[in-house]
Order: sequence, then structure tokens, then C-alpha cells
Amino acid sequence: MFVVFIEGFGLAISLCAAVGAQSLFIVERGMARNYVFLICALCFMCDIVLMSMGVFGVGAYFAKNLYLSLSLNLFGALFTGFYAFLALKTLFQTFKKSKSKPPKNYP
Repeated sequence: MFVVFIEGFGLAISLCAAVGAQSLFIVERGMARNYVFLICALCFMCDIVLMSMGVFGVGAYFAKNLYLSLSLNLFGALFTGFYAFLALKTLFQTFKKSKSKPPKNYP
């Protein structure tokens, strides 16, 4: 019983984390006034597709096919690693720029 509770709790937390990241992306684009309707529609369609895949048992198919499951896991790890690399690169570039120039109103 406790194991089922922990699995359900983990699933709920992961859904909240995913929705939080998506909402942050939409708010960020909305504040910049860049293609707000298009981005909202795209996120809505992606949610529908992914939820439908879960409801119709696509996960069971992936679990049975070892090579497909392994390739999806590898692609996900590479994708996440690539974005982590880009974020670190941006962080260091920003840090380098902020060290090299003082602010405009600096005495």
C-alpha cells in the first residue's frame, strides 16, 4: 500500500514539475509578446498528444520493445545534456560580460 502511495506521489510531483516548466515558458513568451497564441496552441496540442499516448497504452509498447525504450532514454539524456551545456555556456558568457564592463551609471 505504501509503495503505491509513493509511486502516485512521485507521478503527481513529476506532473507538477512539467506543468510548471511549461507555464513558465508560456509566461516568458507572453511577457515578450512573441507568438503567444501560437505557443499556447502548440503546448495544448502537445499535452493532448502525450496524454492520449499514455491513455492508449503506448508506454506498454515501449516497455516491451527494449531497443525503442533504450533509444528514447538515450535521446532524452542527450537532449537534456545539450540544453544543460547551452545553459552553462550562456551563464559563463553573461558572467564574462558583467565582469568586463562596469554599469553605465557607475561613478
